[in-house]
Amino acid sequence: MSKPRPGKTAPKGQKILVWGKPKNTKLVSFFTEGWHTANWDEIDQAFCLTGGTWEGPFIKPKFWMPCPPAPRT
Repeated sequence: MSKPRPGKTAPKGQKILVWGKPKNTKLVSFFTEGWHTANWDEIDQAFCLTGGTWEGPFIKPKFWMPCPPAPRT
């Protein structure tokens, strides 16, 4: 696994692992700071947690890493 990289360098075209605390929204308020998977949302110009909606939750990564490869079956 690669080492964490600064959040400012996070790529915007792929699913990545991000370290941070998602912003509390009306929908979600129970997230804690930690590793989450996220995708870049072009419309909102922000990273959105995988499985989120256009309403979020959004996250500003402090660090990021590529997602590890899927396990072989």
